Amino acid sequence: MRDNRYSGFLKSFAPTFIRLLLLSATLVLIAANGASAAEEMNRAGYTSSTICSYCHADIYKSWEKSAHARAYTNRTFQESSRQAYMVSKVLAKNFCVKCHAPTAVYGPALDLDVNLPVTREGVGCDFCHTIEKVDLADVHVPYKADVGGQKNASMRLLGPKPNPSGANPAAHQAAYAAWFNKSELCGGCHEMANANGLKVGETYTEWKSSKYSAEGVQCQGCHMHATPGTPYESSVKKPAKTTIPNHSLSPEASRLQGAVDLKLVSAAPLEKGAYQVDVAMTNVKAGHNIPTGSPVRTLALEVTLQGDGMSRVVQVKTFGKRIIDKNGNWLVNDTDAQINGTKLKFNTSLRPMERREVRFVFANVPAGKVKVTARAFLTRNPVVDTDEHVLIPLGEAAK
Repeated sequence: MRDNRYSGFLKSFAPTFIRLLLLSATLVLIAANGASAAEEMNRAGYTSSTICSYCHADIYKSWEKSAHARAYTNRTFQESSRQAYMVSKVLAKNFCVKCHAPTAVYGPALDLDVNLPVTREGVGCDFCHTIEKVDLADVHVPYKADVGGQKNASMRLLGPKPNPSGANPAAHQAAYAAWFNKSELCGGCHEMANANGLKVGETYTEWKSSKYSAEGVQCQGCHMHATPGTPYESSVKKPAKTTIPNHSLSPEASRLQGAVDLKLVSAAPLEKGAYQVDVAMTNVKAGHNIPTGSPVRTLALEVTLQGDGMSRVVQVKTFGKRIIDKNGNWLVNDTDAQINGTKLKFNTSLRPMERREVRFVFANVPAGKVKVTARAFLTRNPVVDTDEHVLIPLGEAAK
């Protein structure tokens, strides 16, 4: 008869033993990272970002959380692309994937049907790091890529040229490229004109015309700020840095707080029981307009009058761009704007460093002593109805 205590020991030890085996296998894999990556890199096409993670684990983890990593797979794009496909297969295949799955267009062979796994990775590591040149004058194909070739990066420790002997200890040749720290790298996708020639997104132009551009502050300065991590694994080379550029690209919520500075310029009662509030809002952090890019994004400014008890009244004013079609219809989602947009009706977005005073007049005022608060937030209503309503706080003021 089996000893129950022995049986219990086996049951409790088995999970630990399995974990030890997995850990041992992982350590062996890490030790062989350089060799594994070299063997699995695609020398004739784009390499999967998973292969890059063998040697650049911290950077991969950062990128994995980015909108770039989800550029093709996210539900909003998938639904927008589906709607565009119903209208124009050519538009959906050529225009949409050019930025959301760029390896489909810039690879050695077109993959417009997005059949390759590397294409479905969205804006992957290898796409950006094989770019050799950006020509923003070419709105159709702004990037020139050395697919399968050396990798360009912003790390100065690489030196100005690749190792002339070719004896790079890493899985690939790499070179420092000064322009990799320039906003033009981003402008190829973050400056969008539709088939009608209408600029639907002008983030690059907004930055270019700003004080930040004049002072040499690039997109990467805010969106790829240094975060803890090592640029490559010690099995490749002893890292000289303990920080990496933030590849998640979107600033954390804490960095967005205070992006819009709010000041209550005045708050006073008027005749006949009305109340007037003047709020000054200033775009103090963003190097582009707030909101920027997509027309579904809105900057909202909300003022609340709080009286005694639970009585209160609220007013909200919104700012952003309005795109219309040839018949003057307001287009409220990205798909319509990209396909049918012909004119920018107006754009009330807050420009970089712009200060703007906004007046609120309340006809009804809550009873008792009035407390006035104002807050600014960024909101987005995507084309996917089941997505949550996105609301990002940007600034607050009270009096």
